[in-house]
Amino acid sequence: MARRTKIGGNIMATTHPIQQHEQIFSDMQKKLDDHESRIREVQEFTIRYEEQTKDLWRAVGRIEQLVTEIKLDIDKLKEKPAKHWDSLIGYIISGIVMLIIAYMGRFIFP
Repeated sequence: MARRTKIGGNIMATTHPIQQHEQIFSDMQKKLDDHESRIREVQEFTIRYEEQTKDLWRAVGRIEQLVTEIKLDIDKLKEKPAKHWDSLIGYIISGIVMLIIAYMGRFIFP
């Protein structure tokens, strides 16, 4: 059974049902190709996103490790001045003891 198609209100031509089905199939194939293309783009985006997420977590891990190392270095630096002061106090006490011994030595060995 032939079917008439209208274009702009005028009857254009009579198309055969097989031609109509072929046209519908062609339109559906184009839509399917478009959907497949979009799905590929989403998959590619997902793969890139997952790789970037892994890279970010690796970077966060390295940053955490560096922060830990920096904290250890800061703690070591905090201890150093205290050690210097301890040494300085030891030298001062030793000097005072030496002066006392020298002063006493003057009386013992005139």
